[in-house]
Amino acid sequence: MQLKVTAKDGYQLGATAFQPESDATKGVLLVCSAMGVLQSYYSKYATYMASQGYIVYTFDYRGIGRSAPESLKGFEASLHQWGALDITAMIDHIVEAHPTQKLFVATHSVGGQILGMSPQNHLVSGIVMVASQSGYWNMWSGIGKLKMLAIWYGFIPGLSKLTGYLPAKKLRMFEDLPKGVAEEWAQWGRHKDYMMGYWSEKEPMYAQVDCPMISYSIDDDKFAPRKAVSWMSTRYRNADLQLKHVKPSDLKVGSIGHFGFFRAKFQQSFWLETVGFFDRLSNKTTTTLHEQQAAKTA
Repeated sequence: MQLKVTAKDGYQLGATAFQPESDATKGVLLVCSAMGVLQSYYSKYATYMASQGYIVYTFDYRGIGRSAPESLKGFEASLHQWGALDITAMIDHIVEAHPTQKLFVATHSVGGQILGMSPQNHLVSGIVMVASQSGYWNMWSGIGKLKMLAIWYGFIPGLSKLTGYLPAKKLRMFEDLPKGVAEEWAQWGRHKDYMMGYWSEKEPMYAQVDCPMISYSIDDDKFAPRKAVSWMSTRYRNADLQLKHVKPSDLKVGSIGHFGFFRAKFQQSFWLETVGFFDRLSNKTTTTLHEQQAAKTA
């Protein structure tokens, strides 16, 4: 079911709800997308998780897909807004629509970077982070480091300034990005502390996440080296963190890469494993969203 969710600043996000067939709902799962990736990419994963008893929500960040204006030229948006406003809007909607449920989150790449910017992330009872990493160029080695230097210092800021947005789709990279998002992303990538160079760890949002978390790094992922994933994961310093590094040979496949986790061929491996993780937390966690919200405001 497609719907619109309104953020606190009035901006409307395009979202999709996947409903389980059974009335015995285990919880609600929010999927936070990767940079420039349409929510539709996660529809098969969302459908599968719904078949396992979860209400699942996917959405597009402002400026992307069903949350994009007719033209990105002159459209103002930032990565901070994606986390602080857009993810928060989705959590607020879930709290209102499903107060008796528990909330779980699956993030992909940038989704795990900006989840920590939402003041409502304390309501999450469990997180699966997939290839969520620091983008600092020095986290790469060899030719990868040179490519990241060129991307952060030249390609993204230069092209965004020239065109008024990042025309990534024409270059067959990912969806086009608002200029502010692209420029802030590049700014982070040039700083050794990535977003923390501009979003201080003194802010409570990252630290208030204290639920169990599995963070996956993939051995053949050129966009998220193991070192970069580990760095990002440990920013959530109060989470009950489990780092998992997976090689294609572990799953008897030739490749996984940055996007493989959410492909249907991994239903019996990654997907089944995440169901088990969320199921254990669903059975163990007794506090509902309504109760967590009440405790926070008491």
